[in-house]
Amino acid sequence: KLHRFVWVADDGKAVRFFVINRYPDKLRFGVVFDACLLCGDQGYVMEGNQVICVACGVHIFIPSIGKAGGCNPVPIENWHNDEKELVIPGKELATGVNYFSTVMTIKVTDPVDGSTLTNTSADYKYSYGGKTWFFSSEANYERFRETPEQFVPADMREE
Repeated sequence: KLHRFVWVADDGKAVRFFVINRYPDKLRFGVVFDACLLCGDQGYVMEGNQVICVACGVHIFIPSIGKAGGCNPVPIENWHNDEKELVIPGKELATGVNYFSTVMTIKVTDPVDGSTLTNTSADYKYSYGGKTWFFSSEANYERFRETPEQFVPADMREE
């Protein structure tokens, strides 16, 4: 069975991924983005015991899911599991943002004045410290660009 999930990045980008047990007789997970380097982010469907690329219709050999190449889903690296849970670090999910195009509307906070707005309504945004920051005005955007270290937590500052 294919288990689908969506992780929303700080800029609102929806990163889809799925987990599948690759073998019927033993537990061996494939943990992958719901996208392909060849066909893009149309994703995959499971019909019966077949995983199929929506874009091109190719049937994926299930034991190969989690391995790069061809029309296989893009693998997610550095995940781990034990008998109770499977853990995927957020930084690994963040590596998938460029495979997807859907942007969700999320509430964000202007780091300069603390006002709340949505990512999709903000006219000004800026990437700094591995995060996308949104601003309610051009003045706040310019203040941030001049001295971002004044507005972001110490652990997110660029050297």
